[in-house]
Amino acid sequence: MSSDTPLLSNLNVWENMALIKQYQQNFSKKDAKNLAIQYLRQLNLESIANTRNPDLKEEERFCGLLLRAAMVNDAVILIYKPFKLLPAMKDFTFIHNILINMDTLYTQCYIFDYTWNKNRYRMNDAEEYCV
Repeated sequence: MSSDTPLLSNLNVWENMALIKQYQQNFSKKDAKNLAIQYLRQLNLESIANTRNPDLKEEERFCGLLLRAAMVNDAVILIYKPFKLLPAMKDFTFIHNILINMDTLYTQCYIFDYTWNKNRYRMNDAEEYCV
């Protein structure tokens, strides 16, 4: 996920998420919606289900993008320059907590960022995430 792959602005969050299951696995709209709501509930974000992209806060949009990426079977998530998506974030804490809360929804996650952002991660192994 990156700023180059935004949520579709004419769809709300659950519809953006449900599209993946509807078109890749032929889920019915009802079943895809139920799964999307379940994923949102896992992050305590059920309240944004009917919100469209322009009306989301940066953190909500970020979570919507992550959850949409997790809709793929055996999801491997790639986050490209997360601080470009969340410019107000001072460190990695928010992202780290979200990834932990949704760790059952993906198989692997990779984060690619610039080396000058490594201090924002506050991790000993941040070098391997920053290129």
